[in-house]
Amino acid sequence: MGGLNRAEPDVVLLCGRSELGSEAAAEILGVAPGTVGSRLSRARARLRASVDA
Repeated sequence: MGGLNRAEPDVVLLCGRSELGSEAAAEILGVAPGTVGSRLSRARARLRASVDA
């Protein structure tokens, strides 16, 4: 997950690999559910761009 910033891998792992919802991930990370959604969206875009490159 080289192209991601520091916060994004945690969200990808919690929501993607662990299949937690954004509210559960937010509670674990100590952030708002909307923040989890934003981070996940940015992470997906970065990963997509790195695959397409």
